[in-house]
Amino acid sequence: ASKEPTFLKKPVSTEAFEGDNIIILCEVVGNPKPEVIWLRDFLR
Repeated sequence: ASKEPTFLKKPVSTEAFEGDNIIILCEVVGNPKPEVIWLRDFLR
């Protein structure tokens, strides 16, 4: 049976300076398995 995507762990808002490395975590479940992509200013 299909199940809509649900966040088990939501990403939190993060600020960084240009050149900084950051880690953004999230956990999503659903059926079929959801694909997670990150966008910045609506660009990959």
